Amino acid sequence: MFKAQLERIKLKLNQARSVDSDLKVFGASSHKYELSPPASLTEVEQFEQKHQFSFPLCYREFLLSLGNGGAGPFYGLYPLGYCLDDLAEKVGDTLGKPSVVHPGITRDAWNKLTHRLQNDEDITDDEFDREIANVYAGIMPLGTQGCDSIHALVVTGQHAGRVINAEIGCDWEPKFCYEDNFLDWYERWLDEVISGILISDQATWFGYTMGGDDLTLLKYFEESVDDDEKVEALVGLAKLHSIHDSSCDQLKYIYTNGCEEIRHLAAGLLAKFSYEKSKRVLKELIAGDEVDYRIACQAIFWYQKGHCTEWVPHILERMPTVCEPETFRFLMYVLREAEFDYGALLVPFYKSESEIIRSISYYSLSLLERKADYLDEFIQGLNDPSPRVVHATLQALAGVKSAKLIAEYLGIISRFQTDEYYILTNLDNRLKELGFETRAAFVGKHGKGTSQTGDN
Repeated sequence: MFKAQLERIKLKLNQARSVDSDLKVFGASSHKYELSPPASLTEVEQFEQKHQFSFPLCYREFLLSLGNGGAGPFYGLYPLGYCLDDLAEKVGDTLGKPSVVHPGITRDAWNKLTHRLQNDEDITDDEFDREIANVYAGIMPLGTQGCDSIHALVVTGQHAGRVINAEIGCDWEPKFCYEDNFLDWYERWLDEVISGILISDQATWFGYTMGGDDLTLLKYFEESVDDDEKVEALVGLAKLHSIHDSSCDQLKYIYTNGCEEIRHLAAGLLAKFSYEKSKRVLKELIAGDEVDYRIACQAIFWYQKGHCTEWVPHILERMPTVCEPETFRFLMYVLREAEFDYGALLVPFYKSESEIIRSISYYSLSLLERKADYLDEFIQGLNDPSPRVVHATLQALAGVKSAKLIAEYLGIISRFQTDEYYILTNLDNRLKELGFETRAAFVGKHGKGTSQTGDN
């Protein structure tokens, strides 16, 4: 029943190899778009008999007709039986049992399912292995994505044939990919290689968002009555390089009529795909509440860096009202991208109630060419009550040499007796710039009576 699709995949694999001849797609250098020889029917049947289940036909046909491991998303596909214990040491004992995970499993449901694994400090290693094997029953690892992430195939139960993304361990719930079966998932990967989506420097991880072109995704958006599904459709749009002009008009309509999360997503996408059509929307957002303002700054920075300068007057008008760290972070990104000299504008933020905003302020000050002119401001940061701010200020002072800093550095040595916040480590770097290899040498010359507790 999958004959036509298997033939199509075979042709697309050759196309993908040609399009990505430089192996720019993440992981492609590992598999080079080459599949290993197909498995024999005997190998497949013996594996099935050993673990007491039958492979979903979509995957079985792939194994028998196209290849047993090799080319595939991320670092490729495992050969049959390889790394079965990625998710659990004893998963081989439960591979034939019905899978208990399902699409849309919530964090609460996952935490309930893994409660003992996460909370029972007295659980033995053997009990842990058995418990986690039951959690991942009926799930066979397909390949690694790097670090602790893998893709895996559900081989039993109601959702057999679906691919999931999972984290090794039990901290995070598995996320089902959007395709109905393994072959659709695999073919989508090839389509996104061939179209260039996965070759882009801004490529997202494959399989974590909804697939399809803009017309397909926006049609899904319009037909869905669930806001979460609508959000997923818009998030899927973000991976595309371009969309139709009519789709941009649809995004403008969505921005006007959606809930807040959908409005914000539509605004960002509009900024990405049609700068001219996004201008009015961005102006409205900047004039809105702080969340709107942050969304506008993010959209400009992420998608329209080349236009940052023209947005400086609008950004500055709202700047004094900002009180959320993430908003402040992105407005500073825009100002820096515009090469605007914002030094004098940071003064009120050194006294912000947020230590994160104060830290960002000193970091941002350090990026100015004339940062040495702001020595008094940096000294204020060195005396901030927050270790986080002191840490940021010490890093910001890299390359600044002044006798006025000697007393401040001595004060830090007295104030911080351990290197818990890496403050003393960063101080050592500043002292080396002043010609002192150790704190002891610095205190010996300048610090009569200064405590050297914690000195190196």
